[in-house]
Amino acid sequence: MMALGAVALLMARLYFLLAPHFLDDDLLYALGPIGISLTIALPPILLGFGLAGIVWGLWGHERWLQEKTR
Repeated sequence: MMALGAVALLMARLYFLLAPHFLDDDLLYALGPIGISLTIALPPILLGFGLAGIVWGLWGHERWLQEKTR
């Protein structure tokens, strides 16, 4: 789960780095209003799922270690 969270965080970072290079007015016009909404919503969704995945993975690993030592 931690790996999936890390991948989501890296994808969000890559989106922030590359978006200025490929999101121009022509592409946004072709996407339409729904596509524009998705391009705005994608980074926070990826960051949220990434953070949640890492926290969930750390929590699960800690529980696994506690059960292993019992």
